[in-house]
Amino acid sequence: MNEPEVYGLFAIPISTPDGELIDFVLKYGNELGDSGGQVLLWRPLGDPRRTDAVYKKQRTKALELADGVYINEYKQEIARSGSSAHHRRGEVLQLRKRFGLQQEDLPLIVFYAGDPVNEKAILHIPEHIFTNKQHCRNLLLLLSHKLSESMILQFASSGAFTKMSMLKLQSYFIDIEKIIVLLGEPEISGIIEDNNRDRNDSRLHAEESDVDCINNYALYYSRGMSIIPLSKDKYKELVCSYNQYDIIIDGVARKCYKRDCASSAHQEKLLTPSEFNIIRDFVAHEGIHRPMKFRNCSKGRAMSAIRLFDSARKKVDIRLSTGEFMLFRTHGGRTPELRRYEFAPPEEIKWTLIELADS
Repeated sequence: MNEPEVYGLFAIPISTPDGELIDFVLKYGNELGDSGGQVLLWRPLGDPRRTDAVYKKQRTKALELADGVYINEYKQEIARSGSSAHHRRGEVLQLRKRFGLQQEDLPLIVFYAGDPVNEKAILHIPEHIFTNKQHCRNLLLLLSHKLSESMILQFASSGAFTKMSMLKLQSYFIDIEKIIVLLGEPEISGIIEDNNRDRNDSRLHAEESDVDCINNYALYYSRGMSIIPLSKDKYKELVCSYNQYDIIIDGVARKCYKRDCASSAHQEKLLTPSEFNIIRDFVAHEGIHRPMKFRNCSKGRAMSAIRLFDSARKKVDIRLSTGEFMLFRTHGGRTPELRRYEFAPPEEIKWTLIELADS
């Protein structure tokens, strides 16, 4: 399958012989395509006549002509092999060789930037996700958010995908894989399942693939850097159950509930909008950063960002000793201007950060 040059990326699902990932993309292709917009061109394997309407709407004239040729070749191959499944296995084998994949790597999605870049990024999907209908719906919700046009475009350089873009995208996919692994766990799966129930139940039962009516009131950040939409009712329920968490940073009410151990009572702190925003930025951007990175300020005004971060950290974090905190690590620097910080909560700490979905 030699694709003509197109804007954006091809998203090519490659399954194990059972074909579960390809079937998933064929079933939910319209939702994935609508989310990916003009940036992701979903290209399932197998019969090209089954390809979703979004792909047909997005493809270029050159790609449409190429698909016409491929349909004829596909019909001839099926006539020779006598089985569409056999033909699909052949396609998978060809793509494995083309992209340097091993059988044990599957299933996965290859995101491919064509000529002149010819680079790929890979998102692995665990097979066990496809054994449970609810997990499949959770995966669809996650991919629709994480692989949306706006999320993917942030890795493009002036609207084009370069070699560096693809390296950054691969790092992004590694973070998504950490979340996918958690989809079957009660803490994450329960939140997504409750959101599904908060939608229009009649539409959900009538059409399982419909995910457009999620009530996106707030976003929930937690371990594994999972970001999950919450309905308003689910947000209220989560905040009322703050005793289950060591630290809740609530950007909706601009409050923080924190305790230093399970037997302690929670302290409640009020946050200003700027204090919440700088904490949210550190949480959302993994790694080591200086506070001024998120405040868009010049070196001459660096101290204002540092003072803002210090004030916010004291409200949301637990002080362990002089200069040492539980959630944020301090890295180097003899002066405040040189110090960098990393959001790195210990594994045993149960935390979450919540913000309004449209903030």
